[in-house]
This record gives sequence, structure tokens and C-alpha cells, in this order.
Amino acid sequence: MRPADSPPADGPAEIGPYRVVRVLSSSCCSVTTYLAETASGERVALRHYADPSLRRPSGLSELERLRDAPAAGTVHVLDVQAGYIVSEYVDGPDLAGEIERQGPLAGAALQRLAISTVTALAALHRSGAAHVGIRPDRVLLGPDGPRLIYRGPERHDMLGPAHETNRVDATVLAWHTPEELAGDRPGQAADLFTWASVIAYAATGRDPFDGESITESTRRLSTAAASLGRLEEGPLRDALADCLAREPDDRPTAEDTLLRLLGHSQVLDTALPDALPPGTAPRRRSAPRRVLVLVAAGVAIALVSSGISAAVTLRAAERPAAPAPATSAPAVAGSWTPRAVPSATTTALPPKVDKGVALPGNLGTLYEHPADPVRLSAIRVSKTHDNGRTDIYARDPRSGTFERAGSTNTVAELSPDGRYLATMDTLYLATSQQLSVQFTDHLTGAKFGIPTLRSPYVSFGMAWSRQSDSIVVSALRREKVGKDTHVYTAGFVIVDVAARSSVFVPTTDAEDVKVAGTAVQPESFISFYRWAPDGRSVAARYLTAEWGNGLRFRDLAGQPLRLMHWVGSPTGNGDWFSPSGDTFVTSGCEKVISLCVWRTTTGERVATIPVSPQGGALIGWYDDRHIIEVHSVTKDLQRVVLRDFAGQEVRVLADLNAPVGGLVDIRYTRG
Repeated sequence: MRPADSPPADGPAEIGPYRVVRVLSSSCCSVTTYLAETASGERVALRHYADPSLRRPSGLSELERLRDAPAAGTVHVLDVQAGYIVSEYVDGPDLAGEIERQGPLAGAALQRLAISTVTALAALHRSGAAHVGIRPDRVLLGPDGPRLIYRGPERHDMLGPAHETNRVDATVLAWHTPEELAGDRPGQAADLFTWASVIAYAATGRDPFDGESITESTRRLSTAAASLGRLEEGPLRDALADCLAREPDDRPTAEDTLLRLLGHSQVLDTALPDALPPGTAPRRRSAPRRVLVLVAAGVAIALVSSGISAAVTLRAAERPAAPAPATSAPAVAGSWTPRAVPSATTTALPPKVDKGVALPGNLGTLYEHPADPVRLSAIRVSKTHDNGRTDIYARDPRSGTFERAGSTNTVAELSPDGRYLATMDTLYLATSQQLSVQFTDHLTGAKFGIPTLRSPYVSFGMAWSRQSDSIVVSALRREKVGKDTHVYTAGFVIVDVAARSSVFVPTTDAEDVKVAGTAVQPESFISFYRWAPDGRSVAARYLTAEWGNGLRFRDLAGQPLRLMHWVGSPTGNGDWFSPSGDTFVTSGCEKVISLCVWRTTTGERVATIPVSPQGGALIGWYDDRHIIEVHSVTKDLQRVVLRDFAGQEVRVLADLNAPVGGLVDIRYTRG
């Protein structure tokens, strides 16, 4: 739609009882919006359909009902006729023009826009209607705040042959939903998706699904691979991510979203049960909580729509009482004190260590300084090229000695505070129908197991939370697709160490890969989950709409929170996130081999680390400015080194008796 200030040259002087003043905008299908006046001189906006069969809304009765309803953040409908719709005139630019002229919104302005428009949407949905046409040019920035234009779903708003071009091009594709691409009729859930797209556009200046080609944009929209750019971390970004879920049933309602933006997201928190049988997904919300949300949202809508500025005080719904764990944890006398470590952001590095300590099993030499912020906690090294039988050794944090923790198929992870050693048999199906994580408590000496998965699920990896109270286990499943059998990620398991319980959470990772068909090798896109620094969400690699690697954050119910499709594949044996949690590291982010460091909150690139002349593989983080890497030195020696962001080798941390290409699986922890 293009604004025009001149009066109509060949247009009508009057339409019905309204005198035409000038053209406000014109668009396809012989549709023109005029500034007009009533007989009493009141200014109105009149949308005229010269050929109503091409575009006019089919559900005029919907608009007639709204004509007598109070306007809550919407432009009030005044008159509905077969050839035109009259609404109040809002003297102000539309959002699309404002962003084009002034640039993206931020801070309070963005928050006001989001609250005002979702309030309008919530009120509209309460009337039983669906907007099905939210776009930046249908949000007016009037003197009394943002207003959402609603005139019912126009025929041109629907994907399909109603478009003049009879094809889906970039302009038609924008502001639509995955379900519309699939041929389904959009409803109220679609409104939440397009609302979130519009708010993301206001914050970034770009359609969140815009790609370099129509093919890429279509793939991104069909898989809901939204880019939220540099939108600040917080409740608004989280709400937008939830509304941009691919499946309509996974999106919150407008009322739920309004409450979150008003500062009452605790009402909507997902309460995870302390224990569920393996294979059972947690419920997202209970019925009583839904009642509370609806009542509170009704109050909020009334306050906002009436222009009252008020704080709505709600008591958060209580979480259900936790069931008694199957095995109660023993009472503990005393407490565990983790090893004191330097700050993650300190600039001073410990001096070079010339005299090393022999590693167990003649695996090599460790060069470790007492002031190092990390210590080697587990090691497995193959001394042969065929990576045959290997033992894994774990470190006792009290004595500093290494002890054998298992053989070839054992995964061993020491908790960040050093108290617990967790082990897992990745080949459990050879001896059992149930995969259990085995724990050793270095404080009490207790040993216990927590069941996680059953056949046909398997796992090859687990990771500790930074709080040392939970583990996330990545769940995989082998499936036959056509004539081939592939391994896909099925979800993850949250293991609560104190409660000695576990919850399996299914995800859509497998569906993301299957959509690509034969274009990708499924095993190349297996997702291994790690804890996000906040300890309240998890992250994993995912297949982007561009058939590349990105990072996706999920809440503990498996719902997507954020997508960073541009960052590449998260990498490292241990924690992908820096010790402070401010950044993370990926590979496959450049045309030349290198590592990229990104800001956790925004996805902004912080550094690009060139590959070392010897090649090598990332192990993990040393501090916030240095990474740990292993590379081959001779045909029978691999070296673990400390590197800075410029790619310079700072110090040798270990020499390992491993051949070129031999297995090196080592872990460092800060405890």
C-alpha cells in the first residue's frame, strides 16, 4: 500500500453517504482506501472495493457484530456495506512506513506496541473472530497509541489462486503461517504467529522468515525457522518464540501472551512433575491454571482497552506436590565445597608448566597448574588407529588421582562442582532393557542409579547442568524410512539427582530432518542436548530451513524458545557455553574452516577464531577468552593446547600417546 496525499483525479466524489476527501492508499484488485467525511463532518477511513468479488471480506456478519462492540486496541468499524467498509480515521503512519523511515523499535516503544496489539487480538478472539491478515501496514501508530486495523479476512489475504499472479512470490508469502503453506485454513492460532512476526519485524526491520530466495523463505516459513535477530533477551523475546511455534496447538493464546507481557509469566510457567515413567511427556498446563489465566487476562484486557494504567496482581498457581521418589536419598552430614577457581573473565594466565604428571594407563603427560580455572576430569584415548577397546578414566576431585570408570561403551561425566561422577553404558541393550545413569557421590560414598530410557531408545551422550543438580540425556531412536534405516533424535531426558527421578521429553528434531527427505544424511544432523547457562532450558543443534546447522533453545517441556539459524553447529566435547555463559562457540560458520564465538543472548558474532596450522578439534573452554583444542604433532602424539581468539597457541596442557586420527575423548571441569 502506497500513501498518496493528492485528491482522487478520476475517483468518485461520494461513496454512499460519505464525501471523499482524498486517497489514503491503494492496492491490488481495485481496492482503494479514502479519507472521507460523514454528513456531520466527522472524518472516517473508507475502504472501497470496486469489484467486491476480487477481494472484499466474505464474513461481513463478523464485522457487523464488531460494529457495536467497544474497540480494544482496534480501529473501530463504523459501517459495513457490500461495496465498502467504514472505520474511524486514525491520524498517524502505519508500522511498515514508520520502520522504513525511522528504523526498528526498541525498549518501551517496542513493549507498548506488543502489548497494545496483542490486547486488540485478545479482545478480537474473545468475540469469536480471527483476524487472518495481521501485517505491518495494518498497524496504525495513532496519537493515542498503536491500533490494529481489522476488516475481516479478505480473499487476497489467503494463500492460493486469489492472488493476481496465481503464484506464491516473496511479497505474498510474507505474514503467513506454516499451516497455510500446508493448505490448512488459518484460525486464531495463526493470528499469534503473524502477530509475533510483525513484532519481530518492528524490532529488527526484517521479516523473520525472509531468505535470500523465495525457495529459502518458503523452507524457513514451513519449518518455522524464524530469525529474531538482535532482539533483546527477555519476556518479549520468549513470548515471540512461543508464538512462532510451527504447530498451531503449540502456540499460546492471545490472552496468555498478554499476561506474560504484563509481567505475570509465572502464571504460565510449565510445572514439570518430579517423576514420570520413561516415555511419558509432561503435561503443559493443568485445567485449574487455565481458568486462572482466562480470568486474569479478562481483567487485563478490560484495563488496557479502557485506557487505565494499572498493575494486575495475581497469585501464581501453585505447583503440584511432588510425588515421593522411588528411592529416597540418604541424609547427608556435612556439605560439599567445590574447588575455588579464578574468575572466568580474568586476564592473567598461570605460568607455563614444564614438569608434567603422568596420566593413567600410559596415556600421556598432563601439564597442569594449581591456578588453572579448569582441570582434566575424564579421559579416554585410543592408542591404535582402529580405535579398538579403550578404557575411560575419571578423576577423584579429592585426591586428584584418576581411576578406571568403564570401558569402550562407557560415558563418564564429573559434575561441575566435583561432587558426583555420572556414568552411562551406551550399549545397554546388550545386557538390559533399561538405560540407567549410575552415580557416585564423592561426599557420602553412596552409589545409585536412575533409570532413563528403555528399548528402542538409545543414547550416546549426557551433560551436567552448571548447578550440578541435573543431567540432560540425549535420546535417540533408530527408524526405518523407506528402504533405509536411520538414527534420529527423539528428545531428551531430564535427570534430577536429588530426587532420583527422570522425565522423558519428546521433541520434533526427527520431523525436522525427515522434512528434508534425501537432501540430507539424517545421521549428520543428530541433536545432542546441553544445558543452557540459565539451568532452566536446554540447547541443541538443529537442521535449519537452509539445510544447514543452527542452535535451538527449548524449555524443559520441549517447546522451542529461540532459534539461531545463522550460527552453524555448536561444538566441543563438554559445555558449548563459555564459563560466564555470555558466549558459545560453533563450527561450520564460515566458508573457510574456523570457529565462531557468538553472544548467547542475541546471536551477535563476537569473534572468528582461525584454524591452527595443525588442524585440530575443539575440546571446550578454559576461560572466557581462551579455548582448549587438541591436534596431532607427530604420527603417534596428539597435543592438548590453550589458544586465544586470535588463534595463537598460548600453552601446552597435555601430550597424549595417540596416533593421528586416533580417538581422544577428554573432559575439563571447573570444580
